[in-house]
Amino acid sequence: MKKRITLACLAIALATAGYAQAPPAAAPPAAAPPAAAPAAAAITDADLKGIEAPKPELRLKGDPDGALTGTVADVAVADPITDKTPKAKGLTIADVVNQVGQNRSALSSHGL
Repeated sequence: MKKRITLACLAIALATAGYAQAPPAAAPPAAAPPAAAPAAAAITDADLKGIEAPKPELRLKGDPDGALTGTVADVAVADPITDKTPKAKGLTIADVVNQVGQNRSALSSHGL
């Protein structure tokens, strides 16, 4: 009796072992690498010349809703264009970057 049980167990083990040896399913194809993002275009001084500032007449009337504050007109310009200096550089990338740095410094000093 023990021989039959042992043979039955061995037969079951061999039968299931045949199923376990089946080759694994094929792996899904690898995803294509993501496309490289297009290079960001650099901002130039020419881009800044087209930015319109609020008209001085509007600013003189006040700014009750805050729409005239925090615009290009609030950036300090090192070499402003005026009637007396028409060949000045006007607003440059350096002016904008310096203003960003000053804003960051001001916010840090206030714990923001």
